[in-house]
Amino acid sequence: MTRSFLSQTGWVFGTRAALAASVFVADVVVARLLGLEGKGALTILVLTPVMLASVANLGLDFALNEVGHRHPDRRATLATSAATLASLTAVGIGAVVVLDVGGIASWLYAGVPDLTAVDLLLSVALLVLETTFAMSLMHAMTDGAPVVMGVARLVRRATVLVGAIVLAAWGLDAEGGTLRLLLMFHLLGLVAGASVAVWRSGSRPTWPRFSAMRALLPRGMRALPGRLAERLQTRVDVVLLGVLAGAGPVGAYSVAVGLAEIVFFLSSSVSGVLFSRRVTDDVDVHVRAIGWMLPIGLATAVAMAAAGPLAIRGLYGPAFADSVVLLWLLLPATVLFSLVHASTPLLVQRGRSGDVSRAQVAGVATQVVVALVAIPARGAEGAAWATLSAYGVTSIMIAVRLPHETGRHVLGAFLPPREDLRRWWTAARRSRRDLGE
Repeated sequence: MTRSFLSQTGWVFGTRAALAASVFVADVVVARLLGLEGKGALTILVLTPVMLASVANLGLDFALNEVGHRHPDRRATLATSAATLASLTAVGIGAVVVLDVGGIASWLYAGVPDLTAVDLLLSVALLVLETTFAMSLMHAMTDGAPVVMGVARLVRRATVLVGAIVLAAWGLDAEGGTLRLLLMFHLLGLVAGASVAVWRSGSRPTWPRFSAMRALLPRGMRALPGRLAERLQTRVDVVLLGVLAGAGPVGAYSVAVGLAEIVFFLSSSVSGVLFSRRVTDDVDVHVRAIGWMLPIGLATAVAMAAAGPLAIRGLYGPAFADSVVLLWLLLPATVLFSLVHASTPLLVQRGRSGDVSRAQVAGVATQVVVALVAIPARGAEGAAWATLSAYGVTSIMIAVRLPHETGRHVLGAFLPPREDLRRWWTAARRSRRDLGE
């Protein structure tokens, strides 16, 4: 692998590790502040706009990645135009939710007890800012600055962490308006993160252009089903669980999801660099990076399976004891999804984004069907089984397609290349011999 790729991946992974730490600490503080039901309600209020933002996005992040690589001189105009169009769409969707057209707000937020108009408005504001934040990250990615993406995410989560710590220091509890104040800190974090992404990327924003929107929109709409399916796979389980089972199971499930998602932090770090224009054409880098994902993911999952129960019981408290079993069910799912994360950049950049979209649509369809059957019967465990099924279907469909692009058989595509193993083995033997001398 190239030194540039390893260096960028190291920096991105470092920011992701810091991000994971800040998310974990904030999650523990929030769980202690709000309790099981309150944490579930906050999760629904925060993740529902994230899911809706995938619709407002209109697939423009993928379109921006594609067109930005072809026209690097227009990246700033394209990024500003895409962000403007997506944000306007988010405002329209937010208006539909606030007005409860067709009972959509009543359905989406059914799991939130005693939902107020202020809480709903704050959640819709999150939708608009979440859309803008996602586009600012894609701006940084197409500008060849994947490290900036990690820093922006870290700033966002650190803002929430600081807010949670401040509220805890004030001694507020679930009855003291803490949930609403935490929503405000989420809003502030999105503003801060988007500002960092735009400020530290290589080009400055410009005025949006209608011609740029017209060039991006058709490509975005083609990518929208896959992009929407990808986001739904990671969020629809929480929404359906809230609708069908309420805030309590969502609170336990959110803890397990947060710990399990640590498994693909590395794969998401790698995919961010692979999407960068600096390594787009280096297929060998893609192949070798994909090959290391499975052993690293398995090792991380085993470590989390052992350490997770101790963290849940010791830090979150006995109210979250059900999260242990949920974590064990979700860990295999995140290992599978880490393979999808690492494989997607190569397939997209080789013109196979349709294959990625079909795999993700098939996965989310499986997830919704299984969730609708399993959640009423098994609660949060049913949601975990639905997620495992979805990731399994998606990863199998990606695995079937990948050998055509890598020139390696199905199993070989997800294993480290022999030359890498020989190089590591030779280096290990040399180190052992040097230590012996």
